[in-house]
Amino acid sequence: MAATMMKRLPSSMIFLASFCLLFHVFFITNHDNSRVLAFTTTNTAKAKVTSLASSSSSSSLGATKSLVWLTGHEDLRLNDHGGFVNALLEARKSNVKNDDTNNNESHVIVPVFVLDPKIHLKSKSNASVTRLYNCLVSLEKEIASLTTTTTTSSASSSSSLIAPLVVREGQAAWVIPSLANEIKASSCHVIDDDVVSNMRQSQRLTCKLLHDMDVKVHRWSDALRPTAPWAASSEAGAATTTIMPSFFPDYCNIADMLPVESTKNTVDLYSDVAAAAQSSNNNNQEEETMIKSDGVPPLSKLLDLARSATPSAVNEFRSVYSTFEPYEKVITDKWTTERGVQKALQEYCHDGKTAFANKYFIASDCAVPVSSGGGGSSNIKSKYAAAA
Repeated sequence: MAATMMKRLPSSMIFLASFCLLFHVFFITNHDNSRVLAFTTTNTAKAKVTSLASSSSSSSLGATKSLVWLTGHEDLRLNDHGGFVNALLEARKSNVKNDDTNNNESHVIVPVFVLDPKIHLKSKSNASVTRLYNCLVSLEKEIASLTTTTTTSSASSSSSLIAPLVVREGQAAWVIPSLANEIKASSCHVIDDDVVSNMRQSQRLTCKLLHDMDVKVHRWSDALRPTAPWAASSEAGAATTTIMPSFFPDYCNIADMLPVESTKNTVDLYSDVAAAAQSSNNNNQEEETMIKSDGVPPLSKLLDLARSATPSAVNEFRSVYSTFEPYEKVITDKWTTERGVQKALQEYCHDGKTAFANKYFIASDCAVPVSSGGGGSSNIKSKYAAAA
């Protein structure tokens, strides 16, 4: 069935869909392996959240905390991330309110990823697990780099508006509410429901439990056209009533008339909010709150967890038959970090689809000879590039 449908699609559409999917899977920072490994935290590591307390008060005023739940569903990045953007806007609003009321309470955003082997690792290939590892390590470093580079050396004290990444293993429906209660979180920002059933069920159950705890749950969408009738979301995470057209021309007739969502620059927004928070709290002293984090597991542990969570029949099959993914190396090496993806996207837009495909997809089982004309020797080009 799937093979028949693929044959009916134009080759250019297949390439575009495949390329967009690659860019849509994981996002975060581009570094060599040695530097990536250097930023992996241990299982006993703890994330420090810096909050501000008034120096004139004998008792500290704890920071207002917002969770940004990173599900691993197209949200393992920092920039253009609706959860971080909305949490930063919430922090800015909170700071303005505190200034008006002379309240010295600060706002801290706590990013958290819950590693659930049944959701993130079960039946996943080694390449897929490696990509997840690269994303998490890079995201962890990117957050740390953001808070470091925006700290003003001239200030007597500084506030870490976004806490270091918290990683815990377990089921999100238990871990997220537990963490929210632990740090007294007032809100949680999470991406709209996944299309995969087990992740979607986890999101809905967790959001319901948070709602029952009076934690405000804010959902955000990464849809390119969020105003599309099938992309509409709700705070409660209810299913949409409008179904996306199954026939591509019907989809285009609707989508082409809708405005494209502009990207949100999380880094610039962070700088603005952090500077404002620092200015309004520059007479305060620091208080460190420790939040336990299991840290990003080593790649070897993730691979072991993946094998343990995978049915034995699947593991046995993989031990006999090759499950090598098309373009596995170039995707894993270049396009599993945010900076790597941004660089590739710029190159794609600048050089064009054909040149980009010839550069990265030529060495594959999809490569076909393209005649140079005049009966001379032919060059090997990507099937997708030739179709373009």
